[in-house]
Amino acid sequence: MVSAAASNQADFVVEKMLEGRWQIVSSHPNKTKAAEAAKAIIEIEENMQVRIVGPSTEGSERQSEGASNAANERNLRILIAEDDPINQRVVVGLLSKIIPCQCDVVENGAEAVAALMRSSYDIVLMDIQMPVMDGVTATQEIRSLGGTISQVPIVAVTANVDQRDREEYLAAGMDDYVSKPINSKCLLAAISRCTG
Repeated sequence: MVSAAASNQADFVVEKMLEGRWQIVSSHPNKTKAAEAAKAIIEIEENMQVRIVGPSTEGSERQSEGASNAANERNLRILIAEDDPINQRVVVGLLSKIIPCQCDVVENGAEAVAALMRSSYDIVLMDIQMPVMDGVTATQEIRSLGGTISQVPIVAVTANVDQRDREEYLAAGMDDYVSKPINSKCLLAAISRCTG
């Protein structure tokens, strides 16, 4: 469990990061895109359990307050591999609005592989461009592990939407892909296709 002081410090850091994003967004020349980005920044983390999993934070948990999701729906365990803290929060926020789930967040592909070796997940949302190990390499590593770990559905989450990129992701063993900026309907559709 994260201490109150650590939680307050984390909230302060996130607030400062958001302020930085706001400065970038507010100065963007395309006001429609700026408004969409601002909306995405605001819509984060309302009723989700999130564990940040990694070398320095493994096991820490925080639960945000909010209304619970429908009790009759399956509570999915989702691993999010995303290096950008703002994108992490946006994905978690979107998920909290569309499905009941528990998310673990890792910052790179190597941490995703390690997390899958420690715990089971219903699906992985994998960023493509990450430090240490990218999403394509991580997917190939996961598929080579064998057993049930290698069968976990993996959805690429990427700004690269070119047909060649999509083919590369599918050839690497990914099951689906969602383009950034993430549309909640597209995300839900991909998760539904992969988890049945």
